[in-house]
Amino acid sequence: MGFFAKDIITIIFVEGFSYVVLPLHILILQIVIFSVFKSIGSFLPSVGRLNLSLKINGAGVVVNVILNVLLIPLLGISGAVFATITSFVVIAGSSIYFMIKVGQIKINIKSYNQLSIIAILAVALFIHLNWINIYLLGSLILGVRIITIFMFVPTEEDKQMLRSLAYSIILRESD
Repeated sequence: MGFFAKDIITIIFVEGFSYVVLPLHILILQIVIFSVFKSIGSFLPSVGRLNLSLKINGAGVVVNVILNVLLIPLLGISGAVFATITSFVVIAGSSIYFMIKVGQIKINIKSYNQLSIIAILAVALFIHLNWINIYLLGSLILGVRIITIFMFVPTEEDKQMLRSLAYSIILRESD
């Protein structure tokens, strides 16, 4: 969606709404951050630390309100989007920190770093290779991204389970 944001906005609305493309790009980052938080957001309440979860979310609300008051007069809609994404970073970062601390959980950051670098490179390629057909380039980058997710994220145990599942499906199909 980020790659084709301008096209999507101008097709759904009109050219006059193209000023919302930058806020949309910023909100896409929020979706990524929120997806990380969503997957771990229920950890603290599930281990009996609902009070800590409420404090973290409260801190995010306070950050959001303060930044909205400061940034909207200066930056308009982009200020509101920046305030929102910053509050989600505070909530997600704090949740991860306390999840590790309270749950004494070890997280493999290596795969997340690799995927983040690949995502940044994909965006840079998309921006700088504007002489290539935008739809072809976007599709190519999406394909590479999907392949790299399957290469870097699953553990060896996950890969072995996927292989055995694929073999059992193939054997069932041949019967």
